[in-house]
Amino acid sequence: MSNVFFMKKKIFISGGSSGIGEYVANNLLANCEVYTASRSPSKNPEITYFPCDFRDDQQIIDLTEKLSNLEIDVFVFNAGIWYFGDFWSLTLEQEKEMIQVNLWANIIFVKQLLPKISEKVKFIFVWSVAGKSLFAGGAWYQASKFWLRWFVGSLRKEMGNRVFLINPKIVETNFHKNNLIIFDEYKKTALDDILAVVRNIIDGKQEQREIDL
Repeated sequence: MSNVFFMKKKIFISGGSSGIGEYVANNLLANCEVYTASRSPSKNPEITYFPCDFRDDQQIIDLTEKLSNLEIDVFVFNAGIWYFGDFWSLTLEQEKEMIQVNLWANIIFVKQLLPKISEKVKFIFVWSVAGKSLFAGGAWYQASKFWLRWFVGSLRKEMGNRVFLINPKIVETNFHKNNLIIFDEYKKTALDDILAVVRNIIDGKQEQREIDL
């Protein structure tokens, strides 16, 4: 009988308390050590949870200090926020919050992490069809996702093929709970399809670096 001991890979997921992040986190537990961070705590006691408000730069910086000592293998940047409504109906605070959480928080996270982690660590960014398909009621959200895609593309040029971007279509989660926009005309992406891509990246089986779902 083989005595080989297989170390579980360590995966970090931002925004892991609900939606895509929660689903992926819960379904990776069988084969991975899973760490999450969000404002709300994880509902799964098997997941190591770090409280973090991604609207606060200093909390992000403090979190990267803690994570840099854990030898994480894959970082999944999933946290996001969307205020629904016409452009003129949103407040400046809401617009700023979307840019902060959807774009700026990711930039701070990566910038603080890179000097402290292995060059083999992989980065996965969960993007959105909103950066490619235009619709009314989501101007600032779409802008934040558009900018994120180009940030990730440039990052890949500098860091090589360990940076991935997953582009789901509409995913039926609580993210759209208070949504006033009707998405019936848009195609949907199943949570299992997102999970499958994340698993392939973790296992080194994903050849494409930008994956449309």
